[in-house]
Amino acid sequence: HLLLDKVGGAALESAPGRGDYTSHLIRVRDTAGAVAVTFYLMWPEGAARGAYAPGQVEAFTALKAKYGSDVSFTL
Repeated sequence: HLLLDKVGGAALESAPGRGDYTSHLIRVRDTAGAVAVTFYLMWPEGAARGAYAPGQVEAFTALKAKYGSDVSFTL
């Protein structure tokens, strides 16, 4: 559970994974700037590491293009 009044923002990141693929993730920060939770874009069950489903990376990239890599939330 996340207490939404304690969420201060999020960072959308793409970085080399542990292998020959790129990891895509969203780090949700609390109001003090500490990471509260990290969400990873995952490939389908049984797929090779980094074999994202069609459209997954494009959707993440579009989200990052629309909101930027660092998003602040205000109530």
